[in-house]
Amino acid sequence: MTLDYSNKTILVLDDQKSFLAVLKSMLVSLGAKHVTACHNCEAALTLCAENTFDIIICDLHFGENRKNGFEFLEEVKQKRFIAPHTIFMLMSADAQRPMVLGSIEKFPDEYIVKPFSRALLDSRINRQHKQKQALLEVYTHIHQADLENAILACKLMMQQVSRYRDVCLKILIKLLWQTHQYREAHQLLNALPQSSTNHWLNVSRAQTELLLGNYQEAISIAKSVIVRNTLFVDAHDIISSAYLASGKKREAFYAIENALSVSPHSLKRNLLACEIARENAEQSNLVNYTKQIWDLTKHTSNFDIAHLCSHIRSHLDYAEHVHNKESKTRIQQNALKSLNSLAQQSNTKLKQVDFDPSIYAELVESRVDFQNQQWLTSKQKLGRVQQRLSEKYGDCPMSMIPDSVKAMYDHQEFDEAQQLLEKYQDACTNRDPNTEASLKRFSTDILETKNQYIQYNTKGIQLFDKGQFKSALVAFEQAQQVAPHNSAIALNLLKCQLKLIELSNAPNQPLLQACRNNYQQIANMPKLVNHALAFEDMKPLARQQLQLR
Repeated sequence: MTLDYSNKTILVLDDQKSFLAVLKSMLVSLGAKHVTACHNCEAALTLCAENTFDIIICDLHFGENRKNGFEFLEEVKQKRFIAPHTIFMLMSADAQRPMVLGSIEKFPDEYIVKPFSRALLDSRINRQHKQKQALLEVYTHIHQADLENAILACKLMMQQVSRYRDVCLKILIKLLWQTHQYREAHQLLNALPQSSTNHWLNVSRAQTELLLGNYQEAISIAKSVIVRNTLFVDAHDIISSAYLASGKKREAFYAIENALSVSPHSLKRNLLACEIARENAEQSNLVNYTKQIWDLTKHTSNFDIAHLCSHIRSHLDYAEHVHNKESKTRIQQNALKSLNSLAQQSNTKLKQVDFDPSIYAELVESRVDFQNQQWLTSKQKLGRVQQRLSEKYGDCPMSMIPDSVKAMYDHQEFDEAQQLLEKYQDACTNRDPNTEASLKRFSTDILETKNQYIQYNTKGIQLFDKGQFKSALVAFEQAQQVAPHNSAIALNLLKCQLKLIELSNAPNQPLLQACRNNYQQIANMPKLVNHALAFEDMKPLARQQLQLR
């Protein structure tokens, strides 16, 4: 039955007014009476939030730094702004392989290449309308996140003689994966006739084997698909994941590079690429992958300032592993340039989150100075950053915690770093995998030093509290040997030295001189806010005991 357009609400999006007029004219000639035209995705989102459209036809490209068709489709899906019966069609004049595959991977109901005829447009819309109506119960349950009933509806539909049986099967397999019913998916797929030319079946079998932990079988099946058609990018992803899970890191890296060369416009694929790059210590590739992730998310509902910070951090991590001075400097400068340009591109979004680009830039500069062995300058900047964050936000925002932790670890300020880590772990949900990996690496790199510091410092505090000041002094001195830049240790040592001087019956010149040296070192040392306050409290007693002006 031909679709009756007269009672359908239709939204069309294109930034070219001339084509938008042609498209609207096509739909009107097909009988449409309720066509809304829009020139950008931001305005269209507002329309979708307030209205239910039966058909949405959206162009892919809307100009630099504007939300594109990929991102619009993803956002209306996530926010459930489209009804189960809505037909979503992406259109583009770009027929290049990466763009076409990237469009298909976003799962629009249809993808059509410009220019197209009215007859082709009508045919595609009618085809999807019939399928949507036939499977409306399934789509409704999925829209409501009622996956178990969606599975039941699929199974009932498959028992009927229907032209949509294969479509139902594909939906069912995905639903079984989502609900972790891998064994049932395995049984269903293996019950089907085996075919070397049915690429969907073989990719699904490979994915199921991967989910079951049968990595070699997954690789074997996925490779057989690629031999016949290299464009099945899901097969490349499966091979990458299976190699990584089975400990074959280098093979995983080559496989994910192949996947990205086929279709680079996937957030999930680039996140996997980051994980594989870290395992292979491919720092330069990590810079590229994190940049792609930021580009893919900065205009979408997946916007997360952590993606921007991860990209900047990837430059700094790369610079840490480079020994050539010129190369290190170039990478560090690229970090600051990237922060500048990326922050400017996303200025509107940045205003909606607790993120100040100028404060973050100074934090990045602190890390750069530390890498360049300008330790005092680095510590001064870190102290200023903490002061500015306290004044503006009252506390360190989630977005700034990972780099603050790294900077504090660099300067051996373990207690403050631990406080921030605990705050992050308690408050931050839906964490960015790249940020998580960075924090884990930072913590691992300094674990031995940190544990020794904690051991000696804790021992010193316990002995001090018991009045065993000489033994406490030894413990604090041992802690300072382990972490010579740690401000808390220097303050604990000063407190202990002053106590021993106070209790001395006769002047102890070596102790007095050591205490004076420690006092001057702390006075000249750039300090974090809490250490600066603690030192101010100790100054009167220190001046009295040491006869300082």
